[in-house]
Amino acid sequence: MKTLYSKLTFLLARLGGFSAAPGLHLLFTSVILTASFAYGYAKGTVGNLHPEIMLVLAGGVILALLLHLLSYGALSAIGIPSPFRHVRRLNKVFHAMTLQDNLDVADYRQALLDLTKYPQYQAVYGVFDVALVLGIVVGYDLLFLQTGHIPHYLVAGAISLPIHTQFCYVTADLHLGRFRSEIKRLLFERGEIPPNYHSFSLKVKFFLILVIIILAAYILITLMNSEAMQTKDGLRYIITFSFFALLLLSSLAVMYFSAIFMSIKELQRAALALESGGDPVFFSRATDLELANLSSGFFSAVLRTKNYQQDLQEQVRQATANLSQANAELRHKDAEMQMELNFAADIQKGIMPETMAPWNGISFAGCFFPMNKVSGDYYDIFRTAAAVYVLQADVSGHGVPAALVTMAAKQSFAAAVTPTATPADIFRQVNRDLCRKITTQDYLTAFMLRIDENNRVTYSNASHPKAIHLHYANREITLYDTNGLFIGAMEDAGDSYENGETVLKAGDRIFLYTDGIIEHKNSAGEEFGLDRLIALIRETNKLSLSESQNQIIKQLRVFMGNEPVRDDISMLCLELNPRWNEFAALFAEGKQLMKQNNTHGALEKFIQAAKAVPEMPRIHYAISRAYFKLREFEKAEEALLPFEKIFQNDIRGMQLKAGILISLGRNHEAKTL
Repeated sequence: MKTLYSKLTFLLARLGGFSAAPGLHLLFTSVILTASFAYGYAKGTVGNLHPEIMLVLAGGVILALLLHLLSYGALSAIGIPSPFRHVRRLNKVFHAMTLQDNLDVADYRQALLDLTKYPQYQAVYGVFDVALVLGIVVGYDLLFLQTGHIPHYLVAGAISLPIHTQFCYVTADLHLGRFRSEIKRLLFERGEIPPNYHSFSLKVKFFLILVIIILAAYILITLMNSEAMQTKDGLRYIITFSFFALLLLSSLAVMYFSAIFMSIKELQRAALALESGGDPVFFSRATDLELANLSSGFFSAVLRTKNYQQDLQEQVRQATANLSQANAELRHKDAEMQMELNFAADIQKGIMPETMAPWNGISFAGCFFPMNKVSGDYYDIFRTAAAVYVLQADVSGHGVPAALVTMAAKQSFAAAVTPTATPADIFRQVNRDLCRKITTQDYLTAFMLRIDENNRVTYSNASHPKAIHLHYANREITLYDTNGLFIGAMEDAGDSYENGETVLKAGDRIFLYTDGIIEHKNSAGEEFGLDRLIALIRETNKLSLSESQNQIIKQLRVFMGNEPVRDDISMLCLELNPRWNEFAALFAEGKQLMKQNNTHGALEKFIQAAKAVPEMPRIHYAISRAYFKLREFEKAEEALLPFEKIFQNDIRGMQLKAGILISLGRNHEAKTL
């Protein structure tokens, strides 16, 4: 039924223009029903009406409908336009029931005003409708019938007038609501704020509803007191008509409340949308003064809210874009910094000894685990013809500043080491040098060993953890320490450095380390400690030097568990070959046999000694010299290579090499050498 009604409305709009569509509503809801009501009321009060009155009433209704068609512009299809400008304007803005989107903003604003006032115009037309139909009925009765019922006709017309005019108003208002909303949306999309047009106040509507209630009561009272109530058929008729009248008036009241509730529902939906963060923009259909003002105020508040949200979103977007750009720049800077740190780490690794080659039977092992990519831990080995210097240092602080100090320390120690200098002498010179170079509060601790060819050890400590000496023969531990202040902290510290002495025996090991090993804690807050380190040194003495060191670091990590690394970790340790005594005896026998000119016997002893301690370079010189005396020059040249690699500028070695080259007929090479 609704679909059929919609199709009829659309068809009428296509034939007679947009404004012709309300005529169908008027036909169904007012003209037929109101005319039927007037006729029924008159019949109920009079008793019997002349049969021709119904025909005259129908004729008046048809004439009123034709006049409506003319006013709506329904005859414009045959060249008869509407005499009313607002109707012509609406028919221009709408094609059938479709809003045109190619007009000026002024046309739409005028159309919105016309749609708001249209229900009022309809109500005014309703007065002329009632007057026209009532005039025709009264005139016909006066001229032709003379029934004397004219007062009843006038009362019926007076009662029908408010019913008909209100039907004209409310049906047009309900029908045109969606078109008002559509125009408001179009204006908003064109950047305009829809104007706040309104018609009646809610007070007027409630007054009209009160009028309906009064009319209903009046109709019931009038009919109850009419002559028709005295007859059986009349009573049945009056009850039926009263039910019809109440239904008609109730429908009118429902339409009023529907328009009001529809506007309130729009506000409710918009409020819920605003609360849930959705799109709260709505375009109200309301024409009542209070609801229109409320909707307009809410609409303005919503627009301010949306503008605020948009501004906030734009600010957030801009801030996000700036943050993204800043993050990108930070990532770029971080990548550059990480690349530079990697480069710095490579440089710092370069200051550590490239190889840990043995020296005169002493082997070395070192490990280095920086907390960051670069660190303040540093160790080094300086080799001279007469002795080897072993250094372990720890700069205060961490990271890049500490790493820079290690670079300066590397240069200072390398310049200070001479074949005869003691560790205390070197500390004094380095302290003077670093006090001039370092202008910050940074300083370093250090422990240095000097070991000569006879395995005599001279050591000095500059506020560094004590060195640990593991004696191979009895697994006893000796801790070495001397007086000495930090290096680079104050120039007067030079007087504080002292030397200590000991002897390295076959199989003995000495461990140098930084406080990052003994001061790291586990989850219970307990430090790894010196005692635990000494115990591990004892437990791992059967392992090779590097294996022992690896096991110590492994146990440190197990002890720490999931606790973070809070300091740099490094260790440098050394060991005199356990077969050193055997080597020394064989070497001494070989030298004695050489003095006795027993070259073959001496060569055999030297070879046996080299097998015991192959890392002793001077044994290779002795083997080469024995081969030379036996005139096995090629073997002599080959045997001398390990010695040449270590002692490139040794006079005796160069003399022996020159003699070998001359004996091999390579005089040019000998001359160049």
